[in-house]
Amino acid sequence: MHCDEALQHLNARTDGELSVRQAEQLAHHLAECPSCRTAAAGLPALDADLRHVFASRRAAAARLAERTIAAVRLAGDLPAPQAKPFTPARSFAWAQALLALAAGFLLAIVIFRPWQSPQAPPAAVAMRPPIARLAVASAP
Repeated sequence: MHCDEALQHLNARTDGELSVRQAEQLAHHLAECPSCRTAAAGLPALDADLRHVFASRRAAAARLAERTIAAVRLAGDLPAPQAKPFTPARSFAWAQALLALAAGFLLAIVIFRPWQSPQAPPAAVAMRPPIARLAVASAP
């Protein structure tokens, strides 16, 4: 067992989550490693300090959980909300939206005509002489 794994096992032992096999491996490692023994000796004091510092927050969280559970139990006595019945007005709104979408699609097809290839400009337009020339000054 490596020291990193031993430190994880120390934390699990503090939380009461260590199996018998893991506890034996940890005890064997602690017998051989003085740095892990030092960490193991200081861990209970650290855990006690942390529990003392966070005791008020844990109590507040427990009170909030109790109030929430009581509110949920109280709300459980209320009737369940009913689903909205299907009305023709709702289906009519959907039908209008679908018709508008189909009309827009057909209009785009008529305007852009994807089945036709783009036409080249007439030769007369392409052969005209230039109307003006653009000159850019690069010095005074």
